[in-house]
Amino acid sequence: TVLYSAHIDVLQFLGFIKSVSLHLRVPAHVRQGMQAAGGETGPLGAVVVGDALRERGNLLFADGEYEQAATLYTEAIGTQAASSTLLTMALGNRAACWLSLAKKQPANTGHALLERCLADCSTALATKPIVSDLKAKLVTRRAKAARRLCTCWLADARQELQSHNWAAAVRYCDRALALTDRPPAAAFSLKGDALTKLADFS
Repeated sequence: TVLYSAHIDVLQFLGFIKSVSLHLRVPAHVRQGMQAAGGETGPLGAVVVGDALRERGNLLFADGEYEQAATLYTEAIGTQAASSTLLTMALGNRAACWLSLAKKQPANTGHALLERCLADCSTALATKPIVSDLKAKLVTRRAKAARRLCTCWLADARQELQSHNWAAAVRYCDRALALTDRPPAAAFSLKGDALTKLADFS
């Protein structure tokens, strides 16, 4: 009876921590203590803290604070095991931050952010199990990032062509072609031009 009562008290305390952390970040020492606890409190504490961090990240994302939101999603990811629904959602959320930040960059830039988005989407899609609607969102987000990155790399290829750096232009075209099963015709055209120049001047 004493153990059962103590278990109920722990659950109530964890619920309280979750409600508070929707507005305030969970202190590091509380988070570490909950995760280090034995028995059921360890895994349960990780889920509660991870979910609270993710929800706080959602609020920041809604306010357009993408970098701060990404930081909280990263902390939420760090609380989770190798495969869980919360991990998948947090990875997808962080991918959305990278994509949103990339959209704020000047045209044909933001390569690193887009690559992070692709990586997070791919990692999330590899987790098991994954619900169908979440999978659809991740696939769509990854496709958007791939198209945008493809455009960036083709712009780089054009710049290399203008600078007579034919080999570099070919490499950028190859990157663009590898991103999607349906690459734009411009990728093939640019690569063909670069290969022709390479042959002419080699």
